[in-house]
Amino acid sequence: MPSTETLPRCRHCGAPLVGEKGRRYCPRCHPGEAPAEPPQLDLFAVPAAVVPALEPEPVLEESEPSAGMAVPIESSWPERPQRSAASYLAVAVGSLIVIGGLGWSGFQLWPRGAVERSIVQGLAALPRFVECIGPANPLEGIQVDGDSSPAFADLNGDGAPDLILGSRSGNFRVYRNVGTSGRARFLRPAEDTYGLVPTDTANTIAFADLRGAHLPDAVNAGTNGAPTFFQNRGEPTRADFVLLAPEDDPIAFRAAPAKSYDWRPIFADIDHDRDFDLFVGTRDGAILFFENHGTARKADFSVVTRVSPFGLRGAGELISLGFGDVDGDGDFDAIAANGRGELRYFENRGSSTRPKFLLIPPGALGLTVASPEATVALFDADGDGDLDCVTGGADGRLRYFENLRTAAP
Repeated sequence: MPSTETLPRCRHCGAPLVGEKGRRYCPRCHPGEAPAEPPQLDLFAVPAAVVPALEPEPVLEESEPSAGMAVPIESSWPERPQRSAASYLAVAVGSLIVIGGLGWSGFQLWPRGAVERSIVQGLAALPRFVECIGPANPLEGIQVDGDSSPAFADLNGDGAPDLILGSRSGNFRVYRNVGTSGRARFLRPAEDTYGLVPTDTANTIAFADLRGAHLPDAVNAGTNGAPTFFQNRGEPTRADFVLLAPEDDPIAFRAAPAKSYDWRPIFADIDHDRDFDLFVGTRDGAILFFENHGTARKADFSVVTRVSPFGLRGAGELISLGFGDVDGDGDFDAIAANGRGELRYFENRGSSTRPKFLLIPPGALGLTVASPEATVALFDADGDGDLDCVTGGADGRLRYFENLRTAAP
C-alpha cells in the first residue's frame, strides 16, 4: 500500500485522498461515499461505447408514441376521405354533362362508346330548322302594329292554308295563300275577314273542326283571358264565322279556371280519339288543358282537366304552343314560345294516345330566339311534307324557320 505522503490531498481540508486512480475521494469531506462499479463494455460494439443494461420494452397503446419514435406534427388539414368507385363515376358523368352543355360538339371529345353513340345518333335524328330571311321568307313584308299572332286555316277550300293574323288592336287581317303546292305566297290583306271581328286585345286565334262539318271553327282569346267562340256557318269554298252567344258557346266554362291573363289557345287531338282537345298558354307560364268531353260533332270544354299536362312545363312565361308531328314519328310534338322570345321543343316520347313530352335542350333544333312576347304556329310552307315554324311577337313582324327534315315516304 502506498504511503499517504505520496497520495494527493484534498483541496479543502488537506486530508489524503483514498481510492483508485481516477476515482479518488476525501474520506473527511465525504465519509460515506463508496466507489461505483466500472461500466461494462460491449466487445462487439464501437470501442469504448457504453451499453446500458437491457430491460423489457413496455407494450404501449396505439395512441401513445414510444421513446425515440418520431412523433407526427399536428396539422389543421382534415384527413382526406376515402373515395368510392361511385364517386369517381359521378365526377366523370358530371364532366361529360358540363362539356356537353358547352355545345353539342362537346360529345365528340369523349371516346365513342355505346352511350356516346346513342346520344349523337339521337341528336342527329332530331329535325333541324334554319331561319329564312329576305325573299326566302314567304311572309316577308307582312307586319302589323304590334303583338302579331299568326294562325293558318284553309278558308276558301283550295287546299292551301291561309294566314289569319291577330294584332295588338284586336283586329284581324286575312292573307289568302295564292302560292303553289311547293311554296306558299300571301297577297296583301283582304278587305273581307270572313266574319272575324275583334273580341279582345292582343288576340290569338285558333282553328279546329268542332262539329264534324269539315269546316274550321275558331276560338279567340287575348289579354282578358276570356275566350270567345266563332262558329263557321259557311261553305267549304268560303268560310262565314258567326260569334255565338255565351249560352251556345262550347267554350263557356261551367267551372272557371284559375285567374290568369294573356290566353293563347291551340287545338290538338292529343289523345287520338278523333275529337279536338284545347290547350291554353297563360301569362304565368301554366298551360291549361281542356279535354274534349263531348264528341267530334259536339265539343264540350267545360272544365280544366289538368294544368301543365303530359310534361309540358318549364318553357317560361307567356306561353304560346304549336302542335304537330315535327319529327315524323307519328305522334304530336310541340314547339313553345315564351315572353322572352325563346323557342322550346317538346319531343313526344310517349305515343299518339298517351303523350309524354320531354323538353329538349335549347338550340338542339336550330330554333334561334324569336321576337319578344313570341307566338308560334306550325304549317308546311314549302310543300315538302314536314312542318315549318312561323313566329310573331311584340314587334309585329313574322319570322319563318324552315324544317330541313325530309318527310318519310
